[in-house]
Amino acid sequence: MSGSELNLLGVAGGEKRDFLMQLVKSLHERGGFLVQTIKSVGVLSVAKTMGALYAALGLLFLPFFLLIGLAGSMIPNQGGQNPFAGAVGMFFGLLAPVFYGVLGFIFGALGAFLYNLIAKWLGGIEVQLQPTGVQSAIG
Repeated sequence: MSGSELNLLGVAGGEKRDFLMQLVKSLHERGGFLVQTIKSVGVLSVAKTMGALYAALGLLFLPFFLLIGLAGSMIPNQGGQNPFAGAVGMFFGLLAPVFYGVLGFIFGALGAFLYNLIAKWLGGIEVQLQPTGVQSAIG
């Protein structure tokens, strides 16, 4: 039972308290609603997940970076076409997923660390969970 439920039961007296106790127990047993709070998150797990997500986004943008690099090589300058402009653009395009992944890891870790600090002061994010069906025991 959460602290807010205990506070509610502490205020109510006699029959009201018994009724509320039965209601909370019934809802808990049937899985009617479960409000839980995310008090903290694993900094490394968030960092790994965000790094992988941003690397995937870098892969998604890779064709666009390569096309821009190719188009850049076709733009003439004063001395004619610059063959290295396209190579540099394509090189950075190929590095984009790695660059995005590293930045996602760093900023994911920083964000998770800051969330943990702020959640201590404000209590975290409340989420309402609803059971979806029969769960099998994995063990």
